[in-house]
Amino acid sequence: MPRIDLLVRLDDHIEIIEAKAQPKLKDVSELIFYENALKHDKRYKDAQILPWELIFITLDDQKSIEKYCDSFNIIYIYVPEHELPEPDFIYKGNI
Repeated sequence: MPRIDLLVRLDDHIEIIEAKAQPKLKDVSELIFYENALKHDKRYKDAQILPWELIFITLDDQKSIEKYCDSFNIIYIYVPEHELPEPDFIYKGNI
């Protein structure tokens, strides 16, 4: 069963964020599946009046994925791996 990477509920909208390295078209279509599933989930009934934003983040820039995202109004964000901070900068706790 696929799982949402990040669900953010703000005052004025809801964001569903999917992050993938080596993305495939099916990874983008999961965002659409999540949105549809949540819009019909009774636990999110009060959120039905809010707009939904779908966001796809990847380390591997692929123009076909970007075009696919554009066709479904999904925000496409490419973050080159060399621009990411070192892991110890991101996470300072213990696992």
